[in-house]
Amino acid sequence: MPYPSKYAFLNCKVVPTPFIHILNRVFIVQVDSEEGVKTILLSPSDAEANAETPYFKKMIDRAGPLKELVRKFIAPEINTVEDCLQQVGLTPEDVDYISYDHLHTQDIRRWLGDANTPGLFPNAKLLVMKEEWTAANFLMPPQFDWYCPNGLAGVPEDRIIQLEGDVMIGKGLALIRTPGHTVGNHSFVAHTPEGLKVTSENGVGPDCYAPEHSRIPGLQANSHLW
Repeated sequence: MPYPSKYAFLNCKVVPTPFIHILNRVFIVQVDSEEGVKTILLSPSDAEANAETPYFKKMIDRAGPLKELVRKFIAPEINTVEDCLQQVGLTPEDVDYISYDHLHTQDIRRWLGDANTPGLFPNAKLLVMKEEWTAANFLMPPQFDWYCPNGLAGVPEDRIIQLEGDVMIGKGLALIRTPGHTVGNHSFVAHTPEGLKVTSENGVGPDCYAPEHSRIPGLQANSHLW
């Protein structure tokens, strides 16, 4: 999906376009716990519903008759959550939890259901920081553009687990409270045979975390200057 360059690089004008593209991935994580193997989906995106997020909807609507073509160009769908599960031999019933580092653009009703539908994952619950859940349900006007309208509406309360701080799931996955991009942002830290792997939209890529080593022209110089 397109992402404003000024947000990606903190107003550092080092790329010639107003947008960069970021790739939204779904991460399928399984960990051993005292209750057996737990399956967690990190950042499962409902691409069709998320497209209703005002910021992106306005961008696409400006294209008029060509908006469907523009949508496919700026936000191509490479895969689906359902296909990803199938590829690794899992079913929707296998999913115990879903989680997002924050709730911008997300519509979770397809996964957890609402008053009208049961949701694709009958056994799953959302893991979310308490601050993020509160903020997303009581938006201030400047935030409207970035949250999917009614994306959380009607989801049963017993499908939501509000976290007060850092948590571990088994010995393999940590959800670490990292307020920044949003007040309730958290980062996922997975312990794998290859070492620790971390993901969070506090930075959209490695260049945000180590700009002094970036190959983007001007970003390295800007990091030294500021």
